[in-house]
Amino acid sequence: MKVTINYYFLMLLLPAIAFANDWQVTIEAKGQQIDGMYKSSVVVGESSVAQSTPAAPEPPKFTCRMLTKPDWDVDLSIDRRLFCPDQCWIIALNPHGNVGNPDPRSVTLTWNPGNFGDGTYSLTEGYDCLGSSVISNMKNESQFIFHGTNKEYYFSIVKQPGLTDVIRSLSLLSGQPCGCCRVTLKEIVLMMNRMSTL
Repeated sequence: MKVTINYYFLMLLLPAIAFANDWQVTIEAKGQQIDGMYKSSVVVGESSVAQSTPAAPEPPKFTCRMLTKPDWDVDLSIDRRLFCPDQCWIIALNPHGNVGNPDPRSVTLTWNPGNFGDGTYSLTEGYDCLGSSVISNMKNESQFIFHGTNKEYYFSIVKQPGLTDVIRSLSLLSGQPCGCCRVTLKEIVLMMNRMSTL
């Protein structure tokens, strides 16, 4: 019986690990073209090797600026992390910049929904990944328009696990390395419960 269970486990596990590709999505912000920089972008994603690139310094003149903040001491333009069932990327967005009149302005964020990895990705308000949902599934949308003044507003991209994440987590419990963070059996059960409600 044990051999049969291991055989089926491997039949389920191997394709998920073999076809679990690194992924990244570029989120582009476009503000009003008045004076100076009016476009900005960040890259978020997951990979078997983490990658981060510091954000460029704030330009002297700009009408929008966007970066990721994995913590409050670092500003990044690229934030690709190790595969993990639950992820949260913090996005800082200035939709107005430091030129022109002080009235609120709009900025348009765009992305390719097909570039996200397995799972569900939502855009929420705030920097704690618990804010109100702005876009419940970023795989079903390709843009978001926001209005604001010359200050940083925070949004979170929240990943909810997909089947590949559950299988990758099960492989951790079996002792097979797969380039993921540590996970417990309880977390796997919670992931499976969440997936059943999607």
